[in-house]
Amino acid sequence: MTITQALIADHRFLRGVFTQMEDALPGVRRLALVRALAREVHALLGLHGRVEDDLVLIALEHVPERQAWCRTFFRQHHEIDQALTEALRAKNLAFAKRFLRHALRYSRRHFAFEERKVFPLWDQWIAPAVLNKFGRLWRHRQALPVLSALTR
Repeated sequence: MTITQALIADHRFLRGVFTQMEDALPGVRRLALVRALAREVHALLGLHGRVEDDLVLIALEHVPERQAWCRTFFRQHHEIDQALTEALRAKNLAFAKRFLRHALRYSRRHFAFEERKVFPLWDQWIAPAVLNKFGRLWRHRQALPVLSALTR
């Protein structure tokens, strides 16, 4: 399994988690729980995003003329992080829910962008042996946090 295949599988998993969170969110009546959900999302996206960031930097070394899509990629990561930060800082339950929903929706759009634009380019630019090695490393390092906030 290459790293791009592993990241696509991770996207599927994350989309499922996001759907569960969105389904549960209308019934959440405590700000602390929304913040806990935002922390869970941040943790889930953490390793995933760091691996992607590293691969973008590797690709940039080989194809510097592709900096425009790299800027889009990093801007989207920043937007997701910003929405999660706002969900954690919100003093109002409704605002916290709104920012968390925004982060989930924006993450889905970002995943689609990666799968449509970024991953195919990586498959072209990065040697198959490197993609396979990253895929093996990904499998060994994969440790998904328990979504304990959903069961509270």
